[in-house]
This record gives sequence, C-alpha cells and structure tokens, in this order.
Amino acid sequence: IETGDGRRTLDADYLDAGWMRHGYAVTIHKAQGRTCDHGLLLGGDDIHRETGYVGLSRGRESNRMYAVSTNRGDDSMYHGREEQYDPYELLADALSKSDGKTLAIEADHDADIDIGW
Repeated sequence: IETGDGRRTLDADYLDAGWMRHGYAVTIHKAQGRTCDHGLLLGGDDIHRETGYVGLSRGRESNRMYAVSTNRGDDSMYHGREEQYDPYELLADALSKSDGKTLAIEADHDADIDIGW
C-alpha cells in the first residue's frame, strides 16, 4: 500500500488470518437495488437527502459514511473570526436538503401549497 509516509507491506500471515478482504466500489446510482453485508458511503460536497438514503441503506449488517469536503461553506458568515465548523452539523444540514427536481406543473403553484410530497 502506498501512503504519504511511504510504502506499507502486509505479510502473508496477516492476510491468511483473514484481517483483509477485497472490497468493491460502485456509484450510488449503480448501488440502487443492491444489498451487501456492509455499506460504505463516501459523502462529499454533493451529498443530499436522496443520495444519502440510497448510499446508507445498502448494507444488511452495517452502513457507514465517510464524509469529506473541499468546500468550507460561506466563510463570510464568521466575519473573520476563526471558528470551528461542526462536521456533524454540516453533514446533517446536507442530508436534510433535497436535490429533487421540480416538475413544470408544480412551478405554477404557490410555494406554500403542500402537494403531499
């Protein structure tokens, strides 16, 4: 394994003991309808409610999310103060937002009308 600290080698005894298994990566769209033992989701800046649901509902035994971001959000909201971003809060906020598209028929309705979706 190549790392930032150099090359790491796992010896045969470690591998034979069953500590490592092969894994397979697929996109969230390809994962729809699949089931696996353990689901791992890499959530980036484009994660939202729908992708989060699909990505976090594939595993029978466990589902884990690894969140990464290249976007620090709106830096102007802190007005130059050095404050920490709460990663859980950012993630919860991202997963609460829908990326669903609006149908043309819905565009003519007031935003306050509940159409049941």
